[in-house]
Amino acid sequence: MKNFYTTNTQTSLKNVVTIIAIFFVILLNTGTEVKGQVNYTAVITTGITYPAVGTTNYASWRNATSTDDNLSASTPIGFSFMYDGVARTTFSVSTNGFLTFNTGTTAIGSLSGAYGYQNTAFSASSSNSTLTLAPMYDDLVCVGNPGTLAGLQGAMKYSLTGTAPNRVLTASWAGQEVYGNAGPNLNYIIKLYETTNVIEFWYGTMTASTAAYSYSLGLNGTTISATPTATQLCTQQTVNTATFSSTPKNALATVPATNTKITFTPVVVVNPCSAAINIPSAPVTNQAMVCTGAALPGNLNATNVPTTCGGSSTSYMGGQEGLYTFTPTVTGSYTISYSGQTWSSIFVYSGACPASGGTCIGSIGSSGSTQSLAVNLTSGTLYYIWFDTYPTPNSPCPGTFSIAVPVSCTTPGTPISLSTSAIATTTATISWASGSPAGSATVNYYVSLFTSAGTQVIAPTSIAGTSTNLTGLACGTSYYFKVYANTTCNNTSSATVQSANFTTSACEMAVPSTASNSYTVCTGHIYDHAGSATVYNASVDGYSVIYPGTAGNKIQVAGSLVSESGWDYLYIYNGVGTGGSVLWSGSGTTAVPSVVSTDPTGAVTIRFYSDGSVQYDGFDLTISCVSAPAYKATFTASNTNGTTWCAGETRNVTVTVTNSGTATWTDASPDVNIGCKWNADLD
Repeated sequence: MKNFYTTNTQTSLKNVVTIIAIFFVILLNTGTEVKGQVNYTAVITTGITYPAVGTTNYASWRNATSTDDNLSASTPIGFSFMYDGVARTTFSVSTNGFLTFNTGTTAIGSLSGAYGYQNTAFSASSSNSTLTLAPMYDDLVCVGNPGTLAGLQGAMKYSLTGTAPNRVLTASWAGQEVYGNAGPNLNYIIKLYETTNVIEFWYGTMTASTAAYSYSLGLNGTTISATPTATQLCTQQTVNTATFSSTPKNALATVPATNTKITFTPVVVVNPCSAAINIPSAPVTNQAMVCTGAALPGNLNATNVPTTCGGSSTSYMGGQEGLYTFTPTVTGSYTISYSGQTWSSIFVYSGACPASGGTCIGSIGSSGSTQSLAVNLTSGTLYYIWFDTYPTPNSPCPGTFSIAVPVSCTTPGTPISLSTSAIATTTATISWASGSPAGSATVNYYVSLFTSAGTQVIAPTSIAGTSTNLTGLACGTSYYFKVYANTTCNNTSSATVQSANFTTSACEMAVPSTASNSYTVCTGHIYDHAGSATVYNASVDGYSVIYPGTAGNKIQVAGSLVSESGWDYLYIYNGVGTGGSVLWSGSGTTAVPSVVSTDPTGAVTIRFYSDGSVQYDGFDLTISCVSAPAYKATFTASNTNGTTWCAGETRNVTVTVTNSGTATWTDASPDVNIGCKWNADLD
C-alpha cells in the first residue's frame, strides 16, 4: 500500500494551531475499498474549548471499587465502530488512562501485565494491552484515590449523543492524579464518531504539578510483534506534536497541553486493482492492450508490491500497467504472450490483487518488445494478469496480448530396461528406456537412490535424459534406484519402477602413519598409510580398528606383506585396540594367512610399524565379514593298542584330530577337550 507522510501548520484568527501527520496504517474494512488498507491522519489542534464530559456511570467494575487500578465491565458503544478491520460494539475503560475494545479480556485492570498500570504493555509483544486507544496511559488514580464506587463514578463517565448514522460516544476522565502524588489535575476525553470512524483525544485542564510522568499516547492493533509494524502500533514520539510511529515510546514526561485535541481520521486507500478488466474466456488472440491513466508508476508498482515475483525484477513494475483478471475453466498450462513495447514484462498472481496478498505464480521481463510466459493455472481460481514496463517506455500500450489454452496431454508410460554400468568405488552410471506411450510435451525422469537396506540416499531428482552418472557413493555398498516419468504438459507421472541391486567396488582403506582410525565395513582392501601405489614412510606407527559392517559378523583379513625383514612389522590384534591378543604378526616378504576375529565386537586391529631406514611396498589385506566361527574337531584315526582293556589297566592311546571348523586354533583359543569312547564312534 502507499503510505503518505506530510506535516502542515495553520494559524487562524483565534490562534488555533493545527498540526497534521498521516502516520498509521490500521486495518479497517470500509466495505467498498480494499479490505484493511486505510491510513489515519493525526491532527493536533490547540486553543480548543473543552466539551461536555460524560454523564452516565459505568454499570460495574472488574476490580471491586479500586480507584487506583481498575477496568470497567464491557459497555455498549451504541453503534458499530470500525477498528482494526472489525466492527466494534463494546468497550472498557481503565483508571490508568486508556480505552480498549478487547472487552473479552479476563484482566481486571490491576497488576503490571495486560491492561494494568504498567504502560509498557501498550507496545509489548506479550502480556500486552491491545486494541487500545490511549490518550494518557500511565499509573494514574481517580481524584483523592478514595477506593470507593463514588470515587469511580465521580471521575469516569460516558455518554452517547446524536442520532444514527451520526452518533458520538464520549468517554471522559476527570481530575485524574498520579499514583502517590495528589497534586495533578488531569482531564481528558475520547470521542468515537459513527460512520466516519474518527477518533478524538480532547484535553481540558492538564495540571502536571510536581509529579513525574512516564506515559504512552496513541493507538495499537490486535497483535504486536517484538518489533512492531505500522499496522500494529502508533505511538506519539514527541509530546504535543503529530510525530507518531511504530517505535515504542513509553516514557513521555510532559503532560499534553491544556485545551488541545488530537483527531485521528481514516484515509481510504483506493484499491489499486479496482480497474482490472475481466477476461471472460480463453483463448485470447492479439487483443489490444488497455492501460491505466494513473500517473507513473501506475496503480501497481514496486512500492505496493515490493516482493520479487518469478523471473522478473520489481524494476519492471514502473509503468502505467495494463491489468486483467481471468478465471480459467480448465486446469493446465497456459501461455500468456505480449507484443508491443520494449522493456516489457508480464506478472501473474492468484487469489487476490498483487498489492493485497495475491500469490505470485510467475513472471517474465526483458528489454525485448515481445514476452511469453507459461504458467500452470487451476480451474475456478481467480488470477490477476499484469502487463508493465521498466518504466520506460511509460506503459505497455499500445500493444497486444494473447492467452493460449492447455493442450491435450498424455501421461508417459513407466520406464523400462533399467540397468547399471561403469560401476566403480564411488561412482556408477544408471540408465533406462522410455516407456509406452512416450508422453506429451517435455518428459523428465525422476530418479531416487536407496541402499539395499531401503535407506533413501538421493531424493527424487529430475533428469532430462534416460541415463545419469551417480557420484559420491559409498564403496563396497549395495544400492538400487527407482525412476518414474513426468510430463510438463499437465504434470502427470507414470508409475515408479525399481532396478536390481548393484554394488560399488570394494573400499580402499589405510592404516594411519601415527595415531589411529576406524572403519565399519564388510568388504574392501586396507593398506599401509601410503596406499597401494607407493612405498611406506620411515618411522611410522599407527593402527586401524576394523568393525564388521553386518551386525553379529566377524572381521576376516588375509593378504600379503612386503617389508624390511626383522625391522618393519605388521600386527593383527583380536578386538579393539592393541591390547588384545595377537592373531598374527610378521615382517619381510610373506603371505598373511586368513585371520578371523573371535572378539565379541567382531573387530580386529591392524597395526603397522617401520623403523627409520629402508622402506618397501607395505601390505595389502582383503577385508570380509564372516559368520561367527565354529570350532570343531573331527577324529580321523585312533589306536588303543589292543582290543581288550582290563579294569585298572593304563594304556597310551594315539588319536589323530582334524580342525574341521572355520576358525584357526591358537595357543590362546579355543580350548579343545579330546576324549574317546570304547567301542563307539570317536567323532
